[in-house]
Amino acid sequence: MRADMARHLDLLALEGVFRERHPDAGRHLVHRGPREDGTPEKLTLDTGTTGRVEIMWVRGDHPDTSRVCWMISSSVEGDQGVLWDTGTPLEVLADALHEKALAVTEGRQEASPWRWAEAEASDIARIADALTLRGVTVDYAMADNRLRVVFGAHGYEFRRHLGEGHLLLVRVADRRLWVYRRPELGWLADVHAPSQRRVWRVDLNAQLFGSAGTAPGVPADRVSVDELAGALVGVVEELRDAPTPATALYSGDGTIHGSTEAMLPPKAIGRSVDPENPCALAAAQLNAFGFGDVHFSVDGTELVSAEYQVVWWLRERSLGLPDLKRLFADAAAQGKRLLVLARHGLTGPAEEFADRSRSFAFSFDPRRARVFNGNRLASEAGFTHDYQLAR
Repeated sequence: MRADMARHLDLLALEGVFRERHPDAGRHLVHRGPREDGTPEKLTLDTGTTGRVEIMWVRGDHPDTSRVCWMISSSVEGDQGVLWDTGTPLEVLADALHEKALAVTEGRQEASPWRWAEAEASDIARIADALTLRGVTVDYAMADNRLRVVFGAHGYEFRRHLGEGHLLLVRVADRRLWVYRRPELGWLADVHAPSQRRVWRVDLNAQLFGSAGTAPGVPADRVSVDELAGALVGVVEELRDAPTPATALYSGDGTIHGSTEAMLPPKAIGRSVDPENPCALAAAQLNAFGFGDVHFSVDGTELVSAEYQVVWWLRERSLGLPDLKRLFADAAAQGKRLLVLARHGLTGPAEEFADRSRSFAFSFDPRRARVFNGNRLASEAGFTHDYQLAR
């Protein structure tokens, strides 16, 4: 009951804010419900012969939980609505409702960034706009507003992409291209092919600058929005017919057992791994992440690179700060960056130093020769999560 009253008061407050910010449109705003047939309480804005626009509280379902949020929708056929977090300022909601009404009345797409369910312009929204102008259909772009309407395996759902930064989704046949920006690594692009259970990373360095990259991502200050959008158009075109690259990893089958083999090279699936000789599998994973010049030595016992000093830390203890500083100094003396594969991870101080020194420090599981997570920089190198979305 208290929750219902709080939502009622929020709607009243929103009504007042809307009428103050948009007095002309405010004359057509109606506060309705709730009704006995279950119709929720809402604010409805009549757009004349073109229909109506409304805002209400809804409960969005997530595969793991559910939550209440704002939803703005219209009576236009095919409009699945947009979601806004409960903490969204009422001024933003009022302006979003007003822009939706104008778009419906004028028979057009909402102006950017509102069309992406965002209140402020951002690079990801600008890239989505640029791709749209070039004829690429963007499913959604996400920056500050972390909620999106989708229809997935569980029906009506919302997505938040927590901790994954600004991102957008483009579907190409049965493949899904995720473009996103990480704080340290910059722009990355991943392709998920669920029908093949494969995932791979697009080498944006090769697309933009004509030479293969030696590290994941392209720093945001190295490329403009238009340059990146132009490169992504080429990526989309190639994805329509291009075969799955040899660097693709197995993305899992959605089962608990399958998760133990996810993100491994396909040749390792269902096979035992020699923990004493994991170089080939580790190199394949690092190549898939974007470390293009890492390869295993002739005798197959070491990982070598012109860019990185690659070090195995397979001792029965976490890699500590003194040892990490020594490894970093050794790498610096050779004019290289440090890349560590640590069986038991890093201590807190060592992880902080790895972040400050821009070293990659991955965790490593010798039982499956799996390279994963690690310090902040290494974690950013991992693939973005692909949600099983339906049209």
